[in-house]
Amino acid sequence: DISSSGFLQRAFDLYLRKGYWKNHMETIKKVYTEKYNTMVNELERLKKYGVDFIKPNGGLSIWVKLPKDIDAIELYNDCGENNVAFVPGKIFFTDDTIYSNYIRLSFGAVSNEEIVQGIKVIENYLSKKYDDDNNEYLPFV
Repeated sequence: DISSSGFLQRAFDLYLRKGYWKNHMETIKKVYTEKYNTMVNELERLKKYGVDFIKPNGGLSIWVKLPKDIDAIELYNDCGENNVAFVPGKIFFTDDTIYSNYIRLSFGAVSNEEIVQGIKVIENYLSKKYDDDNNEYLPFV
């Protein structure tokens, strides 16, 4: 390529030729497997609120279906006030009424501790939504 320095190109060539990338790939697999497992384990705890998801066979995100009466945008706004971000599912579809209770959670750029804290923020929102004082019901799974 003509825009990066020759030194960096030679260093990258050495990285590839010497096979250093293989060790890096093994490390990355371990890191992302641990993050994936943390996310799945934390999401399992939310099933008591009617949250559902299918474990993906790859990628760095998980699609989550919230209970029908939970709007992803409302949850997004609440979570944003607590420094937690995710992508509401509405933005991926043309019919935003059908998918208003879906969210996409990504785990690639956060630590295991941040995953746990983020799911706790979502859980706090759900537990407030279904608090007995509000006379609302807790959905059955």
